[in-house]
Amino acid sequence: WTVVDEEQYASITIWIPLVDTDRANGALRVLPGSHRVFSAPRGPSLPVTYAGQYEQLWEAMELLPLPAGHAFVFSQALLHASHANETSADRVAVTYGLIPAAAQLRFYHYSDDRQLEHYAVTPRFFQEYLNIGERPETSVGALIDRKPFTFRPLTAETVAAMIAASRDVTAGKPVSTDFALSEKTPIPPPDAGRPRPFWQVYTPANVLREIRYRFTGK
Repeated sequence: WTVVDEEQYASITIWIPLVDTDRANGALRVLPGSHRVFSAPRGPSLPVTYAGQYEQLWEAMELLPLPAGHAFVFSQALLHASHANETSADRVAVTYGLIPAAAQLRFYHYSDDRQLEHYAVTPRFFQEYLNIGERPETSVGALIDRKPFTFRPLTAETVAAMIAASRDVTAGKPVSTDFALSEKTPIPPPDAGRPRPFWQVYTPANVLREIRYRFTGK
């Protein structure tokens, strides 16, 4: 979903699998650079402009297997998907959503009369909006704008050109890659010489502290 005005701000997802992920249990697939190219607003009631081209996009995506506890940080506008979990074990993951402090949380709804409605919402909205795909109740969202909007399906040729453009996007060098999550977060000696369980080491707070350190050095 689009949750900020993406002409001014970006929203970020931090995705952390709590088990090793691969193709068999539902590792992510991503289309690098697509957040710079595919700019249509996203929401449960909004038509998907590339709906007829899923196979082409799927083939262009890259598999992103991750070890347990590693984090993938990406723009929410990035095209991403995952394989079905074909194993007998659950694939559990933690997801965080981040927006700039100056950005207003938004929700976009496409009405029956082809109007794109912008709602200002609070974080509670995403817990209380239960009528998925329908116009939000005023108690969980305030309408701030409404304007005509026509969705035009993308052709296979257009999607192919957009995939090529996504690959040409220069995003710069990564801040860091393949680092151990606990590298700069010393773990106290375990009680009675017993190792601490995974869920005690890779707590959400520890994960966020490590990510903040990697980006800010603090």
